[in-house]
Amino acid sequence: MKTPSPSSPLLLVVLFLSLVCMVVSVRPSAFPRRYHEYARKYEDQSFPAQWFTQTLDHYNGADSRTFQQKYYVNDLYWDKDNGPVFLYINGEGPVSGPPSSSTDEVVTLAQKFSAIIVTLEHRYYGQSVPFANNSLQNLQYLSSKQALFDLAHFIVNFTNYVLPPPPVVNNPGEITTRKVFTIGGSYSGALSAWFRLKFPQITVGAIASSGVVNAILDFTAFDEHVAFAAGEDCANALRKVTQLAENAIDAGGDSEKNVKVFYFLSTGTSWGSNTR
Repeated sequence: MKTPSPSSPLLLVVLFLSLVCMVVSVRPSAFPRRYHEYARKYEDQSFPAQWFTQTLDHYNGADSRTFQQKYYVNDLYWDKDNGPVFLYINGEGPVSGPPSSSTDEVVTLAQKFSAIIVTLEHRYYGQSVPFANNSLQNLQYLSSKQALFDLAHFIVNFTNYVLPPPPVVNNPGEITTRKVFTIGGSYSGALSAWFRLKFPQITVGAIASSGVVNAILDFTAFDEHVAFAAGEDCANALRKVTQLAENAIDAGGDSEKNVKVFYFLSTGTSWGSNTR
């Protein structure tokens, strides 16, 4: 049997089948309007996307560039006088809405504690993409450090300039702040834990489910578990696909381009810049 070349259309078919195999196995102007202007009880379970003007580089005060970052709000269970804010942290993927399923643990907690849920799409994912292409130069702002400052900048603005102020419950004139909890799992779980450590003045607690806080070079345990869970036949197919993809990238030219286009990694892929 002839082995498919790195540029062969068969490679793309094999790549697709392998994926199937795996599946089977702080600025007031940052917000366009205040909370009361769009707030409502979403009885139809429709949660409109909102947009926040985010800083591109939090580590360079001379860089004034910004981009639009998408977020969602679920206030179905919120006690606006006493309820906390649950900042549900998203990881490496697009976001189409806030946690809203009755079986979602975040929703269960929000119902129990009368919390409002707000969720921010991670920079460079979904529609929260700063640049029109993903060149290495543009990808320099994609990091967990920048993401942590995204969360801090967002939630401080959101609680201070979007949500109505909480009522004063003690002395007249006393300044009160809303209690904020971060929630995340896996990579976003790590962000939740790191955020609590880095910005203890912003939150009162954090939930980090399976947070990957310990970075290990040449970590093979995950792949070993995937191979075990997938079974011998599927694991062997995954290994072959990985080898084909690596060979194609090493070959360069059209072979490399075909693989990158398949995985949406082509440097010519336009994402639609929203950087200002």
